[in-house]
Amino acid sequence: MARPEVPNQAQFILSFGAGRNTRASETLIDSRECADGENFGLDIENGLFFRRKPFDLSGTATNAGRINGAAQLIKADGSISTLIQAGTIVYEWDGGSTFTQRGTVASGARLRGHAHQNWILDDVVIITDLGLKENVLQWDGTTLSEMSHNLGGDFKAKYCVVENDRAWYANVTTSTATPHLMAVSKVTDYDNLNVGQRPASGVPVTDPFFLTAPDLKPINGFIPAFGTLAVSTRNGRMFRATGSNSTDLALAQLYADSAAVSDEAMTFIGNDIAYGRVGKVESLFSTETFGNVESDDLSRLVSNSMEDVTDWIAAYNPRFDKAYFFTPEFGEVHVLHRAFTDAPHGNTATDSTISPWSRWKTQHAMAFQPTAVWTMKRPADGLDAVFMGDNSGNIYQLDGSGAQDGGTADIKAERLSQVIRMPNVGPVYNFTGWVTHRKIFPATLTLNFEFGGSVLDDSTTTVTLDGATNVPVYGGGLYYSNQAYYSTPFKGRFTREQYNIAGKSEQFQVRATVEGATDFFIEEIGIDFSTE
Repeated sequence: MARPEVPNQAQFILSFGAGRNTRASETLIDSRECADGENFGLDIENGLFFRRKPFDLSGTATNAGRINGAAQLIKADGSISTLIQAGTIVYEWDGGSTFTQRGTVASGARLRGHAHQNWILDDVVIITDLGLKENVLQWDGTTLSEMSHNLGGDFKAKYCVVENDRAWYANVTTSTATPHLMAVSKVTDYDNLNVGQRPASGVPVTDPFFLTAPDLKPINGFIPAFGTLAVSTRNGRMFRATGSNSTDLALAQLYADSAAVSDEAMTFIGNDIAYGRVGKVESLFSTETFGNVESDDLSRLVSNSMEDVTDWIAAYNPRFDKAYFFTPEFGEVHVLHRAFTDAPHGNTATDSTISPWSRWKTQHAMAFQPTAVWTMKRPADGLDAVFMGDNSGNIYQLDGSGAQDGGTADIKAERLSQVIRMPNVGPVYNFTGWVTHRKIFPATLTLNFEFGGSVLDDSTTTVTLDGATNVPVYGGGLYYSNQAYYSTPFKGRFTREQYNIAGKSEQFQVRATVEGATDFFIEEIGIDFSTE
């Protein structure tokens, strides 16, 4: 009698640790990447699947007015004071529940007072207005007032950068709107201006002067980096400042038709300037070096998921080395984990780097459609953080420490694997497997096997990830040797949970989802199956 045929056995282990790669074929992406997903965290030194940090509700303005802006003064002695614009009222904010009114502004104003707008010589922060409703203001830690200047009449500006002992104002309005103009102050004198004198030989080297964008289009981006200034014009070009003083300073073109798309689409990211264009995020210094080539497209591995974006708000947190690109029209945040931009790729057939991108969504009512986004130091402890506001006076901090978004909404973290298939074999079936995770908090992992090939089908199972229990370990006591706390046995150790799932086809992908209000840390998902 012939023996019955025994199916061949195979095994595949899903690993993690890299971002979304939605552009490459699902069969070619690196094993650490995911073909899609949302709300997962990334750490260059940590290959686990874990959720992003929630955003915290940090405070609510007294008048519950729309959060339209912020400014922060950092004095020479290191002391910090912070202003928040809620509707038409400007408050000083302590980072918690205390809001003290310091002034009022016109309806529609959008105040900005970034770290690069601090004039340390006089311990003031220069405050500009993206809405061009208010004259340039200043805050000295006690008084909010209009900046005095020598031009006479109004002086409004969308942007200001303090660089090389001067204050540089861009997209300015005096008696008339001149959105293509930059007014540059006298050396060591931020309110001494001249909008009638260009740089020229014979001009005293410390004198104030003005520059115009060479393409005469409105300036919509103005960022300092590495001792120079990057300037963008709307639907125009990218420029950089050249020269050293009032005799020779000018704007040099970097590349035509390569400019930021909206008023806050540019941000410094530690070793480069990144900026949002229609449908992509690009690198300024790659553009400067190579022109408009694909190597300057930071978003190339996820470009198909950004191609319809026409409005960006960009911010960078140097503490976490992450850049956040908000898409208000879609209610998403595309997050660039900059440390990954230099990480080697495991599959040389696809690209030279693994994907540094994750995508964040939220079930919170704020819906990642903020009224303002800014980076500043937390008033309480001086640590860098990215904040955002909403229409109801709420101020939120990204990458917070709470359990839920805004304290009310669970987070759904998800990753979709590469396509898994066995060459030169028939259908695969008889699935069993395991999940290795850290034993910390209880959670439920949903695994959806998405089958492709001759049979298109889905099959779903859930895996309970057990958490640590508060059971004493050593003879009923909570302490051992009066030094170490042992009330929670084996907390943080890796443990395995088993699962099995039905299905049969030539190839499949695994969608792993965890939704809830607790952290989880999954090291691997193992899959055993039979082949014909």
